[in-house]
Amino acid sequence: METKLCVVCETEKDRKLFRNRVVKGALYVDNVCSACRSARERAQLKLELIEAFGGKCNCCGEAHPAFLTLEHIENVSHGKPGARACHQLIRDAKKDGWDKTKYELLCFNCNCAKAHLGQCPHRSGLTVEQELARLKQRAESRIGFNYRNTWGSQKGWFRKGFDGRRPNEKVLPNQTKVTNS
Repeated sequence: METKLCVVCETEKDRKLFRNRVVKGALYVDNVCSACRSARERAQLKLELIEAFGGKCNCCGEAHPAFLTLEHIENVSHGKPGARACHQLIRDAKKDGWDKTKYELLCFNCNCAKAHLGQCPHRSGLTVEQELARLKQRAESRIGFNYRNTWGSQKGWFRKGFDGRRPNEKVLPNQTKVTNS
């Protein structure tokens, strides 16, 4: 295995992790590994994003670059099939010319609150006391006690007469059905 030294991370890595380029018929191998090159490209892209959107959260004003993320204004979910990685979303926004009608710069807290609550508490006016009351109400509710599985029966070992089989599974003649009394 042939190795090469990356000039950025100063680690010796397999030569396959370095980009090959042909210039005027000659083959050149870059001195920067693909991981370091990708990290540099993502950092440059994030700097362009921060500069294009004013450098602070559009909701609360947080300005620390480590906390800033890009968000679709239309509430497009990123966790669904076909979702884009963060840097891919930033590339899409760059291709769209940093369109401020489609995207906004939010801190991670405002972005997560928007995803989980529908709107950030900074914008909705939800107070700490109101959110704590909502959490207490949800914690004291009986959600999950009557949980039904896909077969329509109660799920788990606590089900009366549960023997480890699904409701549509048959008991063979040489097996005995165990019942919990």
